Amino acid sequence: MADRLVTHVARDSSGDVLSIANPESTWFQRRREWAIRDIETGRHRYFVPGDGGPDRRIGVVHAPSGRYLRSFADEDPGNNLDTLPAHDRRPWEVAHDHAEVLAVHAALVPHGTQGQVLLLGGDEHDFDNAEAGDIFNTRIYDVATNTVLHIDSPEADAFCCGHAFLPDGRLLVGGGTESWRSQHMNAHMHTEAHWSGARDCAAYDNDGTWTALAPMLPEPGQTTRGGGRWYPTLLTLADGRILAVGGHPRVSDDQEVNDGRHGNWLPEIYDPAPTPGPIPTATGSTCSGPRWVRRRCHPGRHSVLSTATGTTRGSSCCPTGASSSPRPTTVSAGGTTRRPVCSTT
Repeated sequence: MADRLVTHVARDSSGDVLSIANPESTWFQRRREWAIRDIETGRHRYFVPGDGGPDRRIGVVHAPSGRYLRSFADEDPGNNLDTLPAHDRRPWEVAHDHAEVLAVHAALVPHGTQGQVLLLGGDEHDFDNAEAGDIFNTRIYDVATNTVLHIDSPEADAFCCGHAFLPDGRLLVGGGTESWRSQHMNAHMHTEAHWSGARDCAAYDNDGTWTALAPMLPEPGQTTRGGGRWYPTLLTLADGRILAVGGHPRVSDDQEVNDGRHGNWLPEIYDPAPTPGPIPTATGSTCSGPRWVRRRCHPGRHSVLSTATGTTRGSSCCPTGASSSPRPTTVSAGGTTRRPVCSTT
């Protein structure tokens, strides 16, 4: 718990407090709803500075019209919340100062009254965590209550995975960290010096649990060896399939396991219907480039692939008869509307 001194407020046209602030502090401002939550959960206490006297604590009043903030009554009007000067509200503020995990990945998921955000950390970029099997670091951030909730994690290490939404509204998480290597200096430039990519895929079931899906394919021409993707790009296609591209494959000193490629540049597609099976290889040529590519579908059944070096290239992305649109067709599942990056024409 921290005590926070409030020196300014922002109000609406009716005079109701929208946010409280202290421009000289590290927290700067707090919207009304989150300040109320802070007070009621004991996360923080807020005070109005006294004019030569003690600071006055801000409390929450439960009125028929809803909850609001006010300072406790005092005979000195200089330390009342209502008399504080106005401030210009910032568009951004720190929502929560302790997410509990290193949220390497985040996705807005369809539950909670105002939406919730899935936070994935995996080993949290920590070698000791990975060695100890401390890879189950997943949380839910609830927007309405500004709280962090504990939930289950996928079985694989989700650090540097890829993710995209399935047509039913579930988030598919694919790839990630199969294992750490002993050294990673300039790892992205040297074959087999990089992290070892995982083949695992799982779907977040929007209820705090996960379902394991078919794994990614092994190295081309092999039945079990290699494959996997460390830091891939996953993209939802117009027909609900998931395109996976890029990432480092599995690395091992055991040549029966090791994938000899530096990058897994052969695209794969996961097909959720009718029965999920092994991810088939997508049609089209192999693409090459950095790992964390940004990929979007554009008209003409092509995607634009943007890399860290600023290069872009077009390649087949959407299925036949699909293209992007300013108002793409929606895919509805379980009452949740998702907008795919491509739409059928």
